[in-house]
Amino acid sequence: MQQPVIDTSSSLVTPRAAMALDTQALSAFLAKLGDGATSSTVSALQQFSHGQSNPTYLLTLGDGRKLVLRKKPPGQILASAHAVEREYKVLDA
Repeated sequence: MQQPVIDTSSSLVTPRAAMALDTQALSAFLAKLGDGATSSTVSALQQFSHGQSNPTYLLTLGDGRKLVLRKKPPGQILASAHAVEREYKVLDA
């Protein structure tokens, strides 16, 4: 059964300074993972305005692909909190 598509474009904002990412470093990281045939350059970075406990971003790459990135929030956090590693394991299963 196909799940409905939810349009979240109205919740995209420019990341606040404290939540900004280094797009050059991110592009270099993605290039190492890629096949070299497509652009891994991050051409646009937006943040979803909801999901504040783990900041969530929409990356648009130079070739038009879109990726979603979730990360731990900046600053000191409890070791058991914001377990994005656990989310990855579930998604990768």
